[in-house]
Amino acid sequence: MFKQVLDPLGNLGLTVLVALIPVLFLLVLLAVFRVTAWLATLIGSILTLIIAIVVWQVPVG
Repeated sequence: MFKQVLDPLGNLGLTVLVALIPVLFLLVLLAVFRVTAWLATLIGSILTLIIAIVVWQVPVG
């Protein structure tokens, strides 16, 4: 059974900053690079999935 880790990096502030990366990336794609919303959301979702697997060690299977 998967047990959720709330502070995977050992520092709450750093964990919050890592959790904000997909949101900030999405906003930059939309506002600065003027990427269409569906493409920015797709890229943001992929980035979120990668961060969840690498940092929070969410099981893939």
